[in-house]
Amino acid sequence: MKRLFVSLFLIGTVAACTSRQSSDATTTADSSRIDSAATETSATVDLTPTLSSLGLTSDHDWRNVNLGDDFTAAKATEKAEAFEQDASHIGYTQEFDNLESIDYQYFQAGNKVSSIQVDFYLNSASAVKTYQQELATYLTARYGPSTTSAGTLAWKRGNVTLKDVSKGKDFGLKLTIQ
Repeated sequence: MKRLFVSLFLIGTVAACTSRQSSDATTTADSSRIDSAATETSATVDLTPTLSSLGLTSDHDWRNVNLGDDFTAAKATEKAEAFEQDASHIGYTQEFDNLESIDYQYFQAGNKVSSIQVDFYLNSASAVKTYQQELATYLTARYGPSTTSAGTLAWKRGNVTLKDVSKGKDFGLKLTIQ
């Protein structure tokens, strides 16, 4: 019985190692793409209900858009009507039942998405803290460890910043992905 258990254990270990090597090869091959160079695999990104309500996915920088995507295709993924648009960017608003909202803008250079800016308009300091914590966890899973400087969280890999921009009774966050 002991030999059977050891044999099954060894077979399982070899299978897991083989699977991991295959996964590593896929990740290495994908890392040459512009949009996946700064992201982790989707299995490492945990989407909470709050993050899902923002339209975030485990495979994209923001909603269904990655840096380097074709700008026209990125615009086509959005179902909302743009609140502003010019040759260099397009902006959308998402409103929530509790009167909070976000504005997000896609900027382009050379017909490719070059940066994404998201402004969170929130109702309270506790809402800022909740969004900040959940976004920080999500962004760390995607871009690696963060650093903090002057109240701004920054992820070097991916050139991402998340800043609390609350002033007085105006509560908010600013997320920039470049």
